[in-house]
Amino acid sequence: MQLLGFNYGTLIEAQNSLPEKSGIDLAELVQQNNKLAEAWQRGRFLRNVRNLASVPVTMDEAARRLSLNGAEDLQRILETDAEAGDTWRQTRQSRARPFCFSCSALAASREPFVVIHTCSMSKESVNCSHLPRTIKPMLAQARAGPFNCDKHLFEVKWDGIRCLSFIEDGRLRLQNRHLIDISDRYPELACLRGLPAGTVIDGEIVLLEEGRPSFQKLQQRDHLRDPIRIEILSKRMPVTLMAFDLLYVRGRRITGQPLTERRQRLIDLVGRLSHPLVIAPDYIVGHGIEFFAGIVRHRLEGMMAKRIDSPYLIGKRSSDWLKIKVAQTAEFAVIGCVPMRGEKAIRVLLLGERDQGRLVYKGKVGSGLTRKHRADLLAELVKAPKLQEPLDYPSGSICRLPGWRCRVRYFGLTEMGHLRMPSFEGLV
Repeated sequence: MQLLGFNYGTLIEAQNSLPEKSGIDLAELVQQNNKLAEAWQRGRFLRNVRNLASVPVTMDEAARRLSLNGAEDLQRILETDAEAGDTWRQTRQSRARPFCFSCSALAASREPFVVIHTCSMSKESVNCSHLPRTIKPMLAQARAGPFNCDKHLFEVKWDGIRCLSFIEDGRLRLQNRHLIDISDRYPELACLRGLPAGTVIDGEIVLLEEGRPSFQKLQQRDHLRDPIRIEILSKRMPVTLMAFDLLYVRGRRITGQPLTERRQRLIDLVGRLSHPLVIAPDYIVGHGIEFFAGIVRHRLEGMMAKRIDSPYLIGKRSSDWLKIKVAQTAEFAVIGCVPMRGEKAIRVLLLGERDQGRLVYKGKVGSGLTRKHRADLLAELVKAPKLQEPLDYPSGSICRLPGWRCRVRYFGLTEMGHLRMPSFEGLV
């Protein structure tokens, strides 16, 4: 009973987690048995301790929310109650604060903060027997720069893995954008089973490292298939679900409702779940340019701009949603190429830069090269002196030092230090 109290927000949610054939009435058990009631309340208390430890509140505020007599009272409990103290310390140590901005915070501070939403939820009948087996997510169109518009909300573009979460009859299915079931890869997100049956959420799985998403670390998790390794890393490197849209509520499809209405209902659900690994991030309306400045300042991937009245268009790429990425531009030395098979043309250019006199391989670029570039550059490149320095080149490379430098637009570096999503902008 204590475990149920720890894992679920209400007796109704705990009851829904049990098999229908169990015949157990938790409310009746708690009412009739004092020991079970105490165990339930104990689990609820530890759950509240964990939830408060997972968000940036003061000890005084945490004590107030726990109905205690101030920070000293809370500190005394954490010191004398081993279970509560361990729960508090472990959650605080593993907490990674996501970047959730508002206009006032961007204007007043350079520090990220978390917005805690509290809302009420109306009761609805449940009809979740036939949720879709898969759903193709709505996709965004690319845009070059930020803008202001009162008809759009603006939020962080999270650098992670797209995920649709299906909660049906106590079971959880996680689906990526390619419609592949990835439930077994992220056992820590089993907490989503605490949501009402018949719920479908769209969001992004991220792995937060010092508060920022690390796509490289997330790839380590996503590529694992060994159950033992998955279980170990789910505790050492837990992921977080950034939930940004709600498609089904208690089995009823709501994709035709305006985005702001869906979002408010999502905030309500996530607030009631109250789990540190599931977050409905904050957003702002209208002030996209100011918000984007905060995105750049905090070195995040980019910003999403979504029409506040837009429906959720399953499987469609729509201008109702726009993605605006933060890009860097720099110059790199051309140190060779990989030619196309059967053609006298370049497939990709190899890039490098000097670091304390040593040439370092920075990756390859093919995007942005025209057909004329590909033919003309190969004809000149093969005449250049051979590169003698040993580097880890792709197979089939022609390594030369033509003395060229090119300007490249890219979106950060991989874990190996190579350019991520580079695009050729020209020779300089």
